Amino acid sequence: MNHDNTAINWPPCVKSFTPVQTNINREDLPRILKKAYMEKNIPEHEWIIPIRPVSELGTCTTDLFKECPNLPEHYLDMDDRYRAKMGKYYWYDMEVKDGAGAFYPLRLVYNTGDADCNDGFWGAYWDLTTGELVAHIKSTGDCETTIEIVSRSFLTRYKEYKKWIPESFDENYMIFSPFVYAKNLEIEIVLGMGIRLSFIFRQRNDKAFYREYGYPNVVT
Repeated sequence: MNHDNTAINWPPCVKSFTPVQTNINREDLPRILKKAYMEKNIPEHEWIIPIRPVSELGTCTTDLFKECPNLPEHYLDMDDRYRAKMGKYYWYDMEVKDGAGAFYPLRLVYNTGDADCNDGFWGAYWDLTTGELVAHIKSTGDCETTIEIVSRSFLTRYKEYKKWIPESFDENYMIFSPFVYAKNLEIEIVLGMGIRLSFIFRQRNDKAFYREYGYPNVVT
């Protein structure tokens, strides 16, 4: 995937990134998903991996992407000096696989916000092929994050699995806290999973965390 896709007007900070390929294969099952499937006694032949991080692009401070969709209102009038100290954007190229076996390259950006402001995450997903905005990621309450699919064309193309997919995890980390799914659609659950899996890859240098939740076939 081209991290400098000129079809989309990315902020200047993207051009300075040095992407890291994740080397996560389409068949690599992260331990967090295996644990979730096993806890629900889901037969192994029904385990699915609907999304994976392909490339970790980089990070930028909140002041460098003021045009981000869904930037919370309390950041809009904030001076850049303060905005730069609050939260951070994380950029990834992702790949979604649908129930019919089709693959979709997406770009994900999200900001984890500031704990003192009780922010949830905010950001968006875009289609890397067309540049279309696919989904909103919104900070919608007290540390609450909402995923909302907005692309009708993506919804038309995406074929559901119609199988159980983990949407929340009983783990003692904020990243595993429940998300809100605006339309209660399978694809929103998948995109929420993508945020979690990108976070897990980002924590790959935390050996204890990664051994418990990460990708066993990806050497860190």
